[in-house]
Amino acid sequence: MIDNALIALDALFDPMRLAVLFAGMLVGMVFGMLPGLGGVAAVSILLPFIYYLDDYSGLAMLLGAVSFVYTSDTITSVLLGAPGSPASAPTAIEGHALAKQGQAARAPGVGFLASMVGGLVGSLVLFFAIPIAGPIVLMLSTPELFMVTQNPDLMFLIVWSVALTSIVGAALCFAITPMLARLTRIPFAIIAAPLVLVMVIGAYQATSTIGDIFMLFMLGALGWLMKHGGWPRAPALVGFVLSGPMEQDFWLTNQIHGWSWITRPGVLVIASIIVIPLLISGVRKLGQWQSNEAVTEPEDTDAAEECNRSVALMLAALAATLFLYALWETFTFNPASRLMPLLAIAPGVPLTLWLVFRGVREFKPDLARDAGELTILAVLLTYAVALWAIGLTIPTLALLCWMLLARAQMRLWTAVLYGAVVFAAIWFLFDVLRGDPPVGALIPLS
Repeated sequence: MIDNALIALDALFDPMRLAVLFAGMLVGMVFGMLPGLGGVAAVSILLPFIYYLDDYSGLAMLLGAVSFVYTSDTITSVLLGAPGSPASAPTAIEGHALAKQGQAARAPGVGFLASMVGGLVGSLVLFFAIPIAGPIVLMLSTPELFMVTQNPDLMFLIVWSVALTSIVGAALCFAITPMLARLTRIPFAIIAAPLVLVMVIGAYQATSTIGDIFMLFMLGALGWLMKHGGWPRAPALVGFVLSGPMEQDFWLTNQIHGWSWITRPGVLVIASIIVIPLLISGVRKLGQWQSNEAVTEPEDTDAAEECNRSVALMLAALAATLFLYALWETFTFNPASRLMPLLAIAPGVPLTLWLVFRGVREFKPDLARDAGELTILAVLLTYAVALWAIGLTIPTLALLCWMLLARAQMRLWTAVLYGAVVFAAIWFLFDVLRGDPPVGALIPLS
């Protein structure tokens, strides 16, 4: 296997293959920084070029793009608060908060280092797993895994490509971030126009259904409610990202081991790491409450601002309704399928009902305090409906006019020029991604 690893390394350091690897990295960097596009869009752009390359070069190009997407997505997550991919969504909250404190050049550093270390550790694990996996594959006789034994050179090329991309990609991000940090000096109303439209393309291009655009703006509205209602968004994003694999792995583990997996040493160690700090924190807060002392722990960046009590009550009522509906819906599942949902619903129902009670007790009619942002939210939701009704062109031109003239207060000819560039770029992205823009359901315009 060492010989195969050295052959793969020698093949990767061929000048042509290094060139296509770096070309893939550049594509991955661009699509990682564009919110909502990510690795799928980057791969779809590069696929036509794969047919003109050999196996090693084509694989290196795709790996360079996909690996770098999840490093460069940190840039827009931190600087603009718009995650470049779903994996960087939690980073967009805390990282962007640091950027607003004047640490726009330093804040992404932790993300770049974490991405590099993760890539190198993953490569190391895969490097040692390949010799072990070979005999297992032969024993299982799984056709789709024969690449491990029949083409070990390509497997080791994956290892070297990911490792090299992790190192070079982190260095490149460190180099360009100080320049990109200047974006934070531009009024957000000017950046918002292309940002919103790129996110619309990102939501639409995966399935080409208008429902994904509605979901984009509905989740945006939910994020607005959470921000102004004093609910932290980072835990919700982490739960959203982890819910799919967690449910799948929980169901599989429970089918294989029953409930005996709970008593395994590794599970007990991980559970203690989670539970013990929670118990210590609970005991401290109980002692502070009993002694009427103020809580001195640092607050979440969302909760630090004075929350809107009307929004907090609306959000608590919505969450309680959804949890109660989910509880009712689980009774239609078979017993195995309802296990994982119930683990979230069981604590969710009493917690949200308690939040409703607290919201009623602390209610203030202060909804008008954020009326200006409610207007923006209403315009964006109207834009989504207009996309469904009459297609992309007319609603997008109207949205650009409103954003650039009313919100950013640009001069007329400057707004016309900038809006034309943004509008042309949107159509160019649709063309590059080989997708059709939304067509109106009531008036069939694109």
